[in-house]
Amino acid sequence: VKGRSAVKTLIANGVPRSRVVVVDPIQANVAEANEDGLVGVVGDATRSDVLRRAKVDHAEKVVVSTERDDTAVLVTLTSRSMNPDATIIVSVREEENAGIMRHSGADSVITSSDSVGRLLGMAAVSPTLSGVLEDLLSSGEGLEVAERRVLPREEGQTPWQLQEPVLAVVRDNELVPFYSPAVGHLVREDRVIVVRSAEELPWAKKVAPEDE
Repeated sequence: VKGRSAVKTLIANGVPRSRVVVVDPIQANVAEANEDGLVGVVGDATRSDVLRRAKVDHAEKVVVSTERDDTAVLVTLTSRSMNPDATIIVSVREEENAGIMRHSGADSVITSSDSVGRLLGMAAVSPTLSGVLEDLLSSGEGLEVAERRVLPREEGQTPWQLQEPVLAVVRDNELVPFYSPAVGHLVREDRVIVVRSAEELPWAKKVAPEDE
C-alpha cells in the first residue's frame, strides 16, 4: 500500500510513468505495474543483480517500502553501494530502526507507526486539524504540499509576500524554516515549500524532474 501511494504521488507530481521502476517479488504486482505504464522487475530487492536489472545504479531517487525493517536495511545498503549519489527514501515501521536506516545510507526515513500514531492523537484532540492533514496527504485533490522554484516576479520578496503559504525555503541544499531570519529575501536559486491547491494553477505549474 505504501509503495503504491508513493508511485501515485510521484505521477501526480509530474514524474513520467516510464521513469518509475517497480521491484517486487510477486509477479502479479509487477504485472499490475506494467498495466499502469510503469516498468516492472520481478525479484528480491535485496539482491544486487535484481537492482542492477532495475537500473538502480543510474537512478536519481530510490524509494524503499518493504514489509520488514530488516529487509529495508538490506535493500538500502545494496542500493547505496551501487549508487553513492542517489537520494534514498526509506519507510520503516518502528522508530528505533530509523537510526540504523540512516547509517545504512538512507537520506530520508519515514516512520510509519510513529506517523500514524501522531495522526490518531491529532484526530482525538482536534478532528478539524486531522481533516486538514488527511487532505494534505490525499493525492490529486484538495490541498497539497509542494516544492517549486522561486518565480522571477517573486525574487526579492519575503516568504510572507508570496501568494501561497510558504512553509520553508531550500537554499544551497539546506532547508530553512519560513520564520528563520536567515531567509531574508528570496533569490533566484531558492526553492520554496508551499501549501497550494492540488489543482494545477497558472502561477505554480508542476514541473517534472527532467525539466528542473
